[in-house]
Amino acid sequence: MNMKNIFLTAAAILCAAVILQGCKESEPVGPKPPKVGDYTITPINGGGIVTYSVPESEDVMYIMAEYNRKGLPYTERSSIYNNTLKIEGFANTDPVEVTLYTMSRKGVKSDPTVMTFTPLTAPIHLVRETLSVATDFAGVSYFWQNRFSTEIGIAFLVLDDMGKFQDHEYRFSKLKDVKETFRGFPSEEQTFGAYLIDNWGNSSDTLKITTIPFFETMTKKPFSRYILPGDTTGETGGWPFTAISNKTWHTAVNTNADAWLSVNGAGKGHMFTIDLTEKFQMSRVVLYPRIRTATEPFGSINVRNIEIWGTASLKTEMLTNNAYYWQDIQAFDEPAEEGGEPIPKAYWKDDWQDLGAYEVVKPDVPEGANSQEIYIAACAAGFSFDMPIDVEPIRYIRFIIRRTWNGVGTQPDVYPTRALNDYFMFSEISMYGDNTVPQN
Repeated sequence: MNMKNIFLTAAAILCAAVILQGCKESEPVGPKPPKVGDYTITPINGGGIVTYSVPESEDVMYIMAEYNRKGLPYTERSSIYNNTLKIEGFANTDPVEVTLYTMSRKGVKSDPTVMTFTPLTAPIHLVRETLSVATDFAGVSYFWQNRFSTEIGIAFLVLDDMGKFQDHEYRFSKLKDVKETFRGFPSEEQTFGAYLIDNWGNSSDTLKITTIPFFETMTKKPFSRYILPGDTTGETGGWPFTAISNKTWHTAVNTNADAWLSVNGAGKGHMFTIDLTEKFQMSRVVLYPRIRTATEPFGSINVRNIEIWGTASLKTEMLTNNAYYWQDIQAFDEPAEEGGEPIPKAYWKDDWQDLGAYEVVKPDVPEGANSQEIYIAACAAGFSFDMPIDVEPIRYIRFIIRRTWNGVGTQPDVYPTRALNDYFMFSEISMYGDNTVPQN
């Protein structure tokens, strides 16, 4: 090998060594920061809260805890402006070893502080103790109570023809009292199951039920509108009632004109009534907001709070010359004697069945998620208002719009309040129930 080749080979080796040295991660250098002091750990359900004293040192940048969960390493960090760290996600009550460090601004760890604690029973197992299931229209409903702030999900299972459970749907909620109904099944014997899950991959055992879902069908269109005294009678511009009453079922998502806008009643006309033309044991009403933008379903004059009433027959003798009977706020006569109690007049709600007061709830948007996608998906699914399971069959259904998203009402001092200017809108309404009940 000549001198030129020897030189080139040596240069290549030297360059490679430099490159490798540059790729190697350098270890932080500098003095170790002081350890945390006066530490304690308080067990909580599914975890623990570490409390400590932050060292008075300008070199400390943050505090961190290292631990294992399900055999995998995890790290939690906290700034020097806090003196607590929360460690959670444990499914059992086995002892947990936690190593606490301070970290310097140069990335140097302090000496370790090791502690051990025993978590309390995990939230998912306590919530599972409250889980119950009941037969419902076209499916089943699961109920549970969640007194924790953590999000709990339910995995719904359906038994297939091979006798194996298959995942069907997942839903999550932070509510304290939860009801999740899974529908779309015929009125035939079937086996369902469900188990709870949490954000850390923990799951409960499965709650099963073999049942025959109650029969359910959608009410027919076109709707037969029955205008009672006090009902809204008009609409605004090109958004008539027929937009929701005469067409086949649709969700009208991301449309502008395909909706009903009632007329501004200046304090009147916040109710409307539909004749189902046959008797139904109502199971639910599904409301679809009008959408122009992703945020508008939860703004403007879209319906937010609604009351639903029903009756099997009307008091036709009260349809004329009895306007007080049909008003929303009950009327009273003066008492016969001075100082006596006012005497209530006849009132339509005395004769109608209360099917519930409901609210369109704006869905939560998890951190980092696309709010527009979540809002549009929620509106596409509709907001379902489930009736009590034991309601009596009805033929006439009456809706009272209590509040829209842009206001609490024109009479905030009167309960219940009315929709702002009694002016409201929505894109679609669908009603479901059992029409096999006796019709006479």
